[in-house]
Amino acid sequence: MTVRTTSLLVAVVLSTAALPGCVTSPNWGDSPSSRRDAIDFTGMASRANAPLRVQAWNYTTSTFDTVRSFTGSATRLATSPDLYGWSTNTVVLPDRYWSPGGCESSGMANLRVLEVNTDGTTSELATFTEAGMDCVNDHLGEGDHPVVAGNACRYPEPRIVLTTPVQCPFPNLADITAPQLSIRLADPTRVWQATSGGSELTAAGITRTTTMTATARLRDAESTAAEVRLIADLNLQCRNAAGSTLLSPRGFVEPRTQAVVAGTRSQISLDATRGISISGLISACPSGTTFVRLDGAILADGRNGAGAFAASPVIRFTVL
Repeated sequence: MTVRTTSLLVAVVLSTAALPGCVTSPNWGDSPSSRRDAIDFTGMASRANAPLRVQAWNYTTSTFDTVRSFTGSATRLATSPDLYGWSTNTVVLPDRYWSPGGCESSGMANLRVLEVNTDGTTSELATFTEAGMDCVNDHLGEGDHPVVAGNACRYPEPRIVLTTPVQCPFPNLADITAPQLSIRLADPTRVWQATSGGSELTAAGITRTTTMTATARLRDAESTAAEVRLIADLNLQCRNAAGSTLLSPRGFVEPRTQAVVAGTRSQISLDATRGISISGLISACPSGTTFVRLDGAILADGRNGAGAFAASPVIRFTVL
């Protein structure tokens, strides 16, 4: 998704105009390239370390679900009133948050961001269209007060509607260009991601109690996606009472496939996901042994409908 750069002045203006806060990105009407794109959110809150929630409309249950809870910054960017910046990145929305769900139709997501007040109630943060951002700049250029500019330009409802293109075109099986492939490893607060053609990464700071999610994603808008595999090489080392080290491989392969046929619509992307519990792996040490270390390597490979192959860089981690 294309994210417009918002200057600090404009961000402050928008927040002042839309107390207690606002969302400066994404904007109402933005278009991610697919439903699987990670979405970055930025904005302003009314107080330091404000609790915030990103919510998405669930088209299955007809309710707003919290898809991300986080805390704003303690850095004050403006006074009278006080304003504090916030951001949260790589929010991915499952299919239940997109409508219509049909493969041949564009998707639509309905989002909002809430600031949790000191009394436990919540306030919906103001939102803006791309034209609204331009409007703010125009008002400022004409000498209008920032509050006047913000009130004149914000979207009437505190919502963000995103749309995506059709996800299931007819595949071009003559296009043998390699697909785009990415590997992503995330814990509750951090994300490591590498794409085909990139460099190997190391995920540092993984502890014995960390729970992670690994995702392999293959995308090809022309030839569509035929197969993606999430591959984990997990080597568990345990020591017995005699002092000998035992090696216990605990790797896995998680595949996702679809049949790609000329003249039949196919999805342009496939995801393969698996949770990784470090404590669960450690508990796999045989009885009478103690845990020594865990070495992990996560990668992905796959092919598009035309048969072109791609592989991702490796993300490595070690737990001691």
